[in-house]
Amino acid sequence: MAVKIITYHRAVNYGAVLQAYALARAIREYVRPDVFIYDHVNEKIANSYALFKKSKNPAGTAIQIATLPFKLKKHAKFKAFTDKYIPLSANVSDGDIFITGSDQVWNYRGTDFDKAYFLDFVKRKENRNSYAASFGLADIEDSYFDEYKRLLSNFNNISVREERGREIVQKMTGRDVPVVLDPTLLLSAEEWRKELVHTLKHEDYILVYLMVKTPTVIDFVKKLAERTGLVIYYINDYALPFCKKCSVMRCIGPEEWVSLFSGAEYVVTNSFHGTAFSINFNKKFFVEMQPEEIGVNSRLENILDKFGLNERIIKNSDSEAWDKTIDYDRVNRILYKEKEKSMAYLENIAGKKE
Repeated sequence: MAVKIITYHRAVNYGAVLQAYALARAIREYVRPDVFIYDHVNEKIANSYALFKKSKNPAGTAIQIATLPFKLKKHAKFKAFTDKYIPLSANVSDGDIFITGSDQVWNYRGTDFDKAYFLDFVKRKENRNSYAASFGLADIEDSYFDEYKRLLSNFNNISVREERGREIVQKMTGRDVPVVLDPTLLLSAEEWRKELVHTLKHEDYILVYLMVKTPTVIDFVKKLAERTGLVIYYINDYALPFCKKCSVMRCIGPEEWVSLFSGAEYVVTNSFHGTAFSINFNKKFFVEMQPEEIGVNSRLENILDKFGLNERIIKNSDSEAWDKTIDYDRVNRILYKEKEKSMAYLENIAGKKE
């Protein structure tokens, strides 16, 4: 009998890979040693990260060819990280304890409603659990309601990553389930640094990591660089520098990504995991909400609310929080309490490490 986690571990995405690594490591270190990532392959996710995609026009094909060297380099780094740090298993045993999460495993749009992420292949209800599972959506369409209700009702333990997820589960099943920490916050800054952080740069810098680039956030970063005199490191595979002080960090791997967050003086981001690592590493950071039509701000709002850090939100190219310090003594106390609750939930599923 072992613990098997099913998640988006093969995505060429920093947050996806690092949360998978973190959940397995936290369980191994503090709960029980026999933990693996179940090596499930979802075709839609795999195709979205394919090295070369079919294009209906010559321009699209030309872009595919031009970007192929970048993709090859980045894919190689992600594979090396997985091979080194993520324990995989393709086996299923009746006695295995399964955990689905913590990524958007219950987002039917992202997986073509893959029932494996609802553990439909696990025979025993007592072995079906979730940890910080996310719907990634504000609401579930009515046509999916009954099937979601059936699948969620077959879980032994459920926990979710956001308040909105808790509301959806309660609406569908009547169960009041806990909201737990993203796995990346289960490991301390020291634990991240001990295994993954390597020194990349010897100068102070502003780190910029964006899921969506907007004129407001770029203008904000330029002004922050002017105020502080610091250089800018911008994580992006294909972009050009947006000012003279900006260096683009291309095709970096997960270890380099964590190292850049660890070494930054300031962080500017609109990424959930960019925000989570900024908090964990006690950085001076600012967050821009993503455009509402993308529909992913609930998790950003949830983490900022949890730690009382809403003043870090960028509302325009200037900020009232330019010179405000973050009370990380208070933030770390909240983090410690939330971590205790989250680890107690995992211990309830898998048993306390002797």
